Amino acid sequence: MALPNYISLSRHNIYYFRYPLPRELHPERKSSHIKLSLSTSNQREAMVIANMLTYHAETTLKTLRSTRMKYNEIRDTIKTGLNKLVEASKTRRLQDGALSKNDRGSLEHWQHKYTEYHTERLDEYYSGDMIVVNAQRKIDELFNDLNLDDAAKEQFTKEFIRQYPEAINAILNFDKNPDDIKFTGNASEQALETRTPLSEVIQNYTDE
Repeated sequence: MALPNYISLSRHNIYYFRYPLPRELHPERKSSHIKLSLSTSNQREAMVIANMLTYHAETTLKTLRSTRMKYNEIRDTIKTGLNKLVEASKTRRLQDGALSKNDRGSLEHWQHKYTEYHTERLDEYYSGDMIVVNAQRKIDELFNDLNLDDAAKEQFTKEFIRQYPEAINAILNFDKNPDDIKFTGNASEQALETRTPLSEVIQNYTDE
């Protein structure tokens, strides 16, 4: 009996399920796939399990295509939220005076950490990283009406990390010289013009 192309037999005589994922769903338009051990050396059993997995994979992909946030939606949602943060900070500056030395130092610290993470370690995204944890806490504060699955939350968090340092910079500049300085997001947008659109992708399993 010929095997479907999504089933393979390892050198240890164990069947594996390998399901390709559309490039369009990968944040960087790369080829990707799910690879799972079917934990059996019985061909018929492997095909039954693989058929069930194929059905679930196709259903999941269909849901992702119909419900995912597109890159422009992610970028614009974050930009709007950060604009509100900057405007609220400006209002507090005019009402209450300059930031304390500790508050300003804290913002400068996070601005540096976010910028460093964005420029050097964003591709090594890890949910337990200090910057990722801080970013997700900020996201929960600013965008408490969002309902994102894990894949979408990762992409949203990455985009927030890219944009947040500029918002901090606008807050610090206004605190130092309270003129009508606006957070525009221009630097972030220019840096991102060469990037591919962000979207969700099934990334629970990767190639070994």
